[in-house]
Amino acid sequence: MTKHARPERTQRTTRASGGARTSQHPDAVRAAKRAARTKTTGLTLGELADRYLRHLEARGATLSTRFSYHLELGVALDVLGRHTPVSDLTPERLAAFYTCDRVTKTRTGAPKARVSVEKTRRVVRQAVGWNRSVSCF
Repeated sequence: MTKHARPERTQRTTRASGGARTSQHPDAVRAAKRAARTKTTGLTLGELADRYLRHLEARGATLSTRFSYHLELGVALDVLGRHTPVSDLTPERLAAFYTCDRVTKTRTGAPKARVSVEKTRRVVRQAVGWNRSVSCF
């Protein structure tokens, strides 16, 4: 049985000692992680929708499922904007989208069935959540 190697600790030297740093400062590591997480800030909602649909295809989702998700994501693209950066999708903005007329009412103005409203909300929530889980790695 082999021993697992322990990760090296970061060592800090002070300016008074005059030595160079032997490894990255913890704040620099945090900043790099933060930059990696926000690297996708240039990602637009349209690009996210396309990537998510390709992910569904690679995962083996049926054509009817992908088409249905495509329609639901199309609603989000129309309301929120295809070129909207994903980083601008705050919980407040998504909550406003979830309750807008395009999501909750039919073209004639009648209320949509609860399952239809929930499906639109679920598909957008899954796509945004998928992006967060993928961009963390």
